[in-house]
Amino acid sequence: MPFDFAQRGPRQDQMLRLAPVAAILLWASAAAQTSPLLEAAQQYNAAAKARDAATLASFYADDAMMLPPGEPIIKGRRAIEAAFRESLVSTLETAGTPAASETSGDLGYVMGTWRIMATDRSVRYGNYLEVWKRIGGEWKIILDTWTEDPR
Repeated sequence: MPFDFAQRGPRQDQMLRLAPVAAILLWASAAAQTSPLLEAAQQYNAAAKARDAATLASFYADDAMMLPPGEPIIKGRRAIEAAFRESLVSTLETAGTPAASETSGDLGYVMGTWRIMATDRSVRYGNYLEVWKRIGGEWKIILDTWTEDPR
C-alpha cells in the first residue's frame, strides 16, 4: 500500500523537510569527489606513491614555490624535481590523503595529511597545503607547504 502523505505524522514531516538537505549534501559530496582539481591531486598522490620525481614535478607550474619547514624556499619546477630526486632516495613509501579541496575560478587548494616511511623504516606524519592554479586548462601546483606532526 503506498504511503499516504495526507496521513503523515511528525516523524514523516521531519523526514520530508530533511530530504532536500540530504539531496544537496549528496550532490555536494559527489561533486567534490569528482572535481578536476581533486582528480589532479589524486594523480599527484599516485606519482608520489610510485616515487616518480619527474612525474611529481610535472604537476608544478614552471614558477612554483615549495616551502619546506625550516628550509629555504625551493623555486621553480626544475629545482622542485631535483629536491624530489634527492628526498626519494631515503623514502620507501609516501602517502597523501586529501581532506579538503575547493576551487574558485582558476585557483584552488587541496589540504590533507601525509605519511612517509623512510628507508630505515621510521615513519613521519604531517599536514600539507597545496595552492593550485589552472594553467592552459590543467591544474598545476603554484605553492606547496607542509608541517610535521610529531606523534
